[in-house]
Amino acid sequence: MRTPLGVLAMISILLASLQAQAQEDPHSIYERRCHTCHVEHGADLARQKFKLDNDVLTVARTGARVEVLLRKHHGVTLPVEETAALLALFKSGIHWAGVYQRLCARCHEKAVGFARERLLLRDGQIVSRKTGGEVGALLTKHGGATDAEITTLLEMLRYQLVTEVKKPPE
Repeated sequence: MRTPLGVLAMISILLASLQAQAQEDPHSIYERRCHTCHVEHGADLARQKFKLDNDVLTVARTGARVEVLLRKHHGVTLPVEETAALLALFKSGIHWAGVYQRLCARCHEKAVGFARERLLLRDGQIVSRKTGGEVGALLTKHGGATDAEITTLLEMLRYQLVTEVKKPPE
């Protein structure tokens, strides 16, 4: 499995940034703030409607910067932290190119639920909660993904796990 080091570095920086700022789960923000009008999943919306060029996210149809659009969009005003979380979700969704939807979603639920209910991070590895098996190794024999697709799936699953905001015990 080979991945350009620049891509891995960018993803590592993005994930570290998300963990540091994670006050709320980007999926939860999208569901609460956007899903009323945009029924598709956030990553799907990004792939269908946005364009990513040199790390700048724009609306494909108009060229408007998504960051500016999110400041006040149809009466919804987002705090800076929520805007940053949504931009990261959208950029990641474009980068992942629908690999999970194409290869996994026909048998498994949404990636966010699947990752958070069935997987966990242990010593930097994504493992199955049920078996303890390392997911990267499993994917070499499951689902027919190429090495590049496995790398993408692991990035996406890791994102789902690290962006989950754990609620304190009551």
